[in-house]
Amino acid sequence: MISFQAVTAIPVERMATAMNSALPADVRVVRADETDEQFHARFSARSRSYVYVMLNRSEPSALLKRYVYHVRDTLDVRAMADAAGRLVGEMDFAAWANSLDDVRKTVRQVLRCDVRRRGVWVLLFVEASGFLHGMVRNIAGTLIQVGTGKRRSDDMDAITASKDRRMAGPTAPAHGLCLVRVTY
Repeated sequence: MISFQAVTAIPVERMATAMNSALPADVRVVRADETDEQFHARFSARSRSYVYVMLNRSEPSALLKRYVYHVRDTLDVRAMADAAGRLVGEMDFAAWANSLDDVRKTVRQVLRCDVRRRGVWVLLFVEASGFLHGMVRNIAGTLIQVGTGKRRSDDMDAITASKDRRMAGPTAPAHGLCLVRVTY
C-alpha cells in the first residue's frame, strides 16, 4: 500500500505509475492531478458516467457472465432509447432509488441517458450530476421491460412523477454496471 507521505513525494507526472504498482491488475489509474485540501472524491465531482452492458442473444457468455447481463428476449432498442430520453433533465428521481434513508434531496440532473445496440450488445449510457442508490440499475431493469414489450416508453414519465419505487421495474443485476468516468 502507498502511504499518503510516500505519494506526496512523487512528482505528479509519475503519480499514476506509482499508484498502479500498488493496485490489483484489474484497477488502473490513468491520470493523477494535484488538488487543494478541500477536494473530496465524491462531493467534488460534477458528474459521473455509467454504462450498463446487456448481452442480447439466446445464449449467455461463459467468459463474460460476471460483467454483462444476459437478456435472452430480443430487445426493442428504439423503444428503450425513447424511454431513456425521457429521463434527461433535472427532476425528482425518488421513484428510481432503492433506498432514501440517507438522502436529503432526490432531485438530480441527468445529462445523458441513451441506449444503443452494437451487434449482440445493448448499452445503456447514463451521465448525471449524481445518483441515488440503485438508480442506474433500476432504470436498466425498467428499460429492459420496455425493450421486451412489457411496458411502454411513456411509462417512464408516470414512474418518475409517482416518486414511488414500486412503480418502476425490477433492479437489474449489478454485474452489468460499470462506472466509466467521473468528471471534476
